[in-house]
Amino acid sequence: MNTEEVAALSDEIVSKFKEMEIILRSSCTPREREIGMKQVKAHIRLCNKAIRSAHLSVGVLRKLQTNISHLKRFSKVIKPLNYTGAGSVKEKRSDRVRWEEIVSAFKSRVRTGVIINLKHKDIQQFFNDSFYLFKSRIINAIKKIHMLKVNTCFCAEFIRKSGDTDIIEKKYFNTKNKVIDEGTDLKNWFEVNVKDCILNDLSEFSESGSGWALNEIINLELVMESHPTLNCRIKLQKNELVLMLKIRMKLVLLGVSLVPFIPLKKIQTESVIKKYFCDRCLNYFTSQDKLNDHVEYCEKLNDCKIEFSRRPIY
Repeated sequence: MNTEEVAALSDEIVSKFKEMEIILRSSCTPREREIGMKQVKAHIRLCNKAIRSAHLSVGVLRKLQTNISHLKRFSKVIKPLNYTGAGSVKEKRSDRVRWEEIVSAFKSRVRTGVIINLKHKDIQQFFNDSFYLFKSRIINAIKKIHMLKVNTCFCAEFIRKSGDTDIIEKKYFNTKNKVIDEGTDLKNWFEVNVKDCILNDLSEFSESGSGWALNEIINLELVMESHPTLNCRIKLQKNELVLMLKIRMKLVLLGVSLVPFIPLKKIQTESVIKKYFCDRCLNYFTSQDKLNDHVEYCEKLNDCKIEFSRRPIY
């Protein structure tokens, strides 16, 4: 089976399960719903196996990953229909939105998941609930990887009239990769880079005159990738190099270590036994003669040359 056939098959599977969802929402026995759940889970396993084992193109991998998120949603939408009861029960956030992990199709990704809409009709309320699921997953990821690149994809179902029939299609709205680190204000980041961006895209889409209207909120996919280590490199032209220092490596290391040990000379000279320190390397001796012998050796060992540019410095 080639890559095009794999993508087409996954689309067909999702389409069939959409039809099954409509049937199960109307009138079915608990046994029939249980069978439907098993079929959904079986196809999720098949898609995950295809992602791990097959050498597929990037487009097909993304298609499979997206369709897995739809299958995960079907499993969550169907499952509550198995339970009935009486009385008033306070609704939880997990009754409205649910987080599901998705097998990542790409090695560079740290974590991929989808926030599934179960009940929301209003997009603002969906984003408000989604933020808390987003926040907890980002905080857990930041503990392991201190800097992330994060992007999202909002999926919704749109409807349009065409004669006497209704055409229903899924539309996707992507956001760009943006960096998150330990100091990021997650509430503001989500508002600016996810909620506002997607709402703007939806507004432009509705105003384009296409005739599409929002019918159902499906999910919000979240992709986390590790951000590469930041490096700083300044390239200087030869004629821009004002000062050239040619110093041996030993002296460079010595110069770096001088600062923290400068107070040592004062402390040790206050002791009862007088010590004679070398100003170059901070070695000390018990007599002036030994220090003099050492100074001659130290001067030869740490000989260096400094060249200044003849060009004027402005």
